[in-house]
Amino acid sequence: MKGSVQTNRENNLLIKLSRKGLINRKGIRYFLFMLYLSLYKFLRNKYFQIKEFPSNLYNRKTNKLRVLVHINGGLGDALCARNLLTSLREICPKEKAEIYLCCKNKEIFETFFQKENLADYYISRGYFLYNFDLVLSGCTYLKYEKYNETKINNLLPQLLSIIKTGLKRQEEFSFFIKGDPYTDKLFTEKMISLNLNKINTPLFFAGFKRENPPLLFNIKTDETLNKHNLKNKRYIVIHYENCEKQISNYYPTRPWPKNNWESFIKHFKEIFPEILIVQISGSIALSEADLCLCGKTNLQELAQIINGAILFIGGEGAPAHLAGFLGKKSIILYGPSRAEFLAYPQNINLCAEVCTTCVWVTKNWRSACPLGYKTAPCMSNINPIQVLTEVKKLL
Repeated sequence: MKGSVQTNRENNLLIKLSRKGLINRKGIRYFLFMLYLSLYKFLRNKYFQIKEFPSNLYNRKTNKLRVLVHINGGLGDALCARNLLTSLREICPKEKAEIYLCCKNKEIFETFFQKENLADYYISRGYFLYNFDLVLSGCTYLKYEKYNETKINNLLPQLLSIIKTGLKRQEEFSFFIKGDPYTDKLFTEKMISLNLNKINTPLFFAGFKRENPPLLFNIKTDETLNKHNLKNKRYIVIHYENCEKQISNYYPTRPWPKNNWESFIKHFKEIFPEILIVQISGSIALSEADLCLCGKTNLQELAQIINGAILFIGGEGAPAHLAGFLGKKSIILYGPSRAEFLAYPQNINLCAEVCTTCVWVTKNWRSACPLGYKTAPCMSNINPIQVLTEVKKLL
């Protein structure tokens, strides 16, 4: 009897709340669904170690160590993780370990990792953590998501000490890791103070020794240069990232404005009329360029075009990293980003003299100037004549 009275009281309370508009059946269903979702995510991440929804499973039995490297970023981030993959492959030979790479697309894997045997298999972004013995994931830095201590100790005991070094470093910098990406600016400053950069940061957090970036690979450029009538010709490559596409009444903050490019090309041709200008990337062609290859090359051809150039000029981004790993002389323009963290040894870095380094000051710092300017003043502040002066030193 007491239980029925209690039940009636609860029902009456729900009816009263429903009449007052404070709760309804739809609200109850939504609450229960969110509770279920939270419980599912908790169990998935803490106990079953499932990472995202699996789109492909690897049930093939093997006695080798299964290593997964998941790069949460684009081409530039993948290139900066090459040193880590190189060191990992040296300590994890094919006869004892299989290395799986999860990155933006399969073309990156095939062009920059598979050909040099840095990774054995490509997988998409859906996978089960329990299918692997060792998992590293991240973007600027990669952290250990999982490691099977017993199996690693049996197969590759020398790897275990490296993992434990990496775990100590990750714990030491846990404030930055947990706050990513909103602590990115502070993280960059801290890494610079330790003489670390984007190239060797993945190695540092994985527990390996810091190393200088190797050349990407020895590539033959004749076929691609013949295709675009560039063989035996002197040319420079410019990376004009499209900044004319508006996003919420603003322009992206990292590209050099179009009028600056046009002014630079005009003055460049007056001084170096015999040198061709080849434009890569972007969605808008610069009419002043001699050849526009926007959307006309795959990744391997893009690397070959850059490799055949006498100079690369552009803003911070994937092509700049590609030129860096190929050892190309480059002039890189920096506004929101820190050159000290992103630059390569052979670069000439031109940094804005006003309001620099606004990385993650706001959530949309890439697409809108944090100070409210329609066009980011930092990049506009880099003068075309200033760029041309540096070009003269190299040519």
